[in-house]
Amino acid sequence: MALPILEQPSAKAERAPPLPPDTPAATPAPTPKAPTSASPVGTPKTLLVVDDQRAVRASVAYFLEVCGYRTFCAESGQAAIELLETNQIDGVLLDVQMPELNGLETCTRLRNLALTTGRPVKIWFMTGIWYRELKADCARAGGEAVFQKPFDWPQLLAALGQGLSSNVSISDQGSDATPDQT
Repeated sequence: MALPILEQPSAKAERAPPLPPDTPAATPAPTPKAPTSASPVGTPKTLLVVDDQRAVRASVAYFLEVCGYRTFCAESGQAAIELLETNQIDGVLLDVQMPELNGLETCTRLRNLALTTGRPVKIWFMTGIWYRELKADCARAGGEAVFQKPFDWPQLLAALGQGLSSNVSISDQGSDATPDQT
């Protein structure tokens, strides 16, 4: 199935700009030398990167695009919801701690929207914070896994590849499932 051509994002959500090589990033992403088994094959999957920090959005989106994914970025939970309403998004990388609408609330709303539209979406959390109940909170909200910043890029890429090739999500497996910390 070919993905539809994505519409231009709204003013609140931007297309992922290329990260200039001289721009410092908190966690530089390595450039893969060759496609891996975790890289998308065929029609590229579309991922939405949601983080209130522009540098994080740009560096994650850049890495994913180098690896063959199509990306959109949103600076807030509300902007992510608007993008999911109007575009076919296969997966979301969602920051846990954001102003106004945090990642857990955003995830719940994205899951409800996906059920309403009949377009399933996988959601992975990313965070710079960690607390004891985080894995359970993310699983209850419907997350596939939690990745702590700075990322282990190969593990992130492998989890995305595996998750996007599977039709089963944690929300389909029951409330006892919890995502793994990587």
